[in-house]
Amino acid sequence: MNSWRDLALEFSALPEMGALALSPIPAWVWSRDGSRCLWANVSGGKLLGAASLGELAERRWPEGNALRRGIASLARALPEKGMLARLRLAGDLRSLPIACRCSGVRAAGERGVLIVGLEGLRNAPSLGAFTAFFGGAGGNAAILDAAGLVLTETRRGAAAASGPATP
Repeated sequence: MNSWRDLALEFSALPEMGALALSPIPAWVWSRDGSRCLWANVSGGKLLGAASLGELAERRWPEGNALRRGIASLARALPEKGMLARLRLAGDLRSLPIACRCSGVRAAGERGVLIVGLEGLRNAPSLGAFTAFFGGAGGNAAILDAAGLVLTETRRGAAAASGPATP
């Protein structure tokens, strides 16, 4: 993979991820060793304190980290059909474990563990929050409707809205 953005696009293209992208239910794809988060929705990023997917993708969880050990252990024991688990995903030992649905997922040759919380935040993220999270501070992102019109976009972190998409 060329970058975290390429990998995020590959995971985002999977049907199971499309349904989770704007969900208030936190979701992540973790590397099988638990050292890095490969994809997250806005709610998942917020739970881990990340302002953007790029920020989250650059983080590395050290070998002794409880979250990393838990995800690596889960990945080794994960049956093909998936399983339920309780994971302490907030990265704070004082946080409560979260009930999650876990399964294996693959995109662009990268195998990961899809973890989806069973409970979500109160409100779904706005389209602006979505594009800001996926675009990051220095990137651009846009959401298009079926006709190719821009519903919302971010350019260098500033939100804009509406108009035809430009190539």
